[in-house]
Amino acid sequence: MLLLLRERHTVRGSRAEEFAATWREGLAPALERAGLGRLLWFLDQPHGSGPAYTVVTYTALAGGAAWEDLAMRASRGDLRDTVDGLDQMRYEVSSTLLAPLPWSPLRPAGLDDLPPPAAGAAPGLYMEDTVTTRPGMFQAYLEGAGARYAPRLGPNALLTLVSAATPAWGGGPADRAVLFQRVNDPARLVDLIAHGSPPGDSSRDDWMSTALTWRDRWRSRLLRPATWSPLQ
Repeated sequence: MLLLLRERHTVRGSRAEEFAATWREGLAPALERAGLGRLLWFLDQPHGSGPAYTVVTYTALAGGAAWEDLAMRASRGDLRDTVDGLDQMRYEVSSTLLAPLPWSPLRPAGLDDLPPPAAGAAPGLYMEDTVTTRPGMFQAYLEGAGARYAPRLGPNALLTLVSAATPAWGGGPADRAVLFQRVNDPARLVDLIAHGSPPGDSSRDDWMSTALTWRDRWRSRLLRPATWSPLQ
């Protein structure tokens, strides 16, 4: 099973284009040539929706051995200069190694099973939810979300679930889940943000209230793929 390396980069605004070019022309091709992994999404957080010049990348890695190889090559091997260059273009980077959940739509067995690059595809808009559960409620939340939340998402809903994952053991906080969802109708999302859901709105059903048993803290980010991002 593949792992997902999610990285959040706080980029220097004057070097944002150079940062993207280094990923596009340097690091991403190097990962593919080495058979270590593949960049899936290179996403910007749109201005006005959070901290400026924030980039989120999702990279599929060919398992734990590939992650170890990448870590060694980035810290003291042939990728050191590329990573050092990226560090000069950003203030900080945080990384989480994610393992797909059994009910995640994106759960490839190997690199060859990944979706092909979406050349010419219409740009997408994504909502990424990072959920922190109540103490001792993590597994109950995962079971509830898989059984009750995920089936509600699809082409006719506001969101389509693309990936659901949790930090691999030792790869991040143990009580968190990351849901990566494509926004099907941005106009509906704008209306929801502007006006909220009316009391008694049946479109909410009872998930929001039922899930409070397990969690009442999460962070939502709107993310927009770069025009050259392999997946849109």
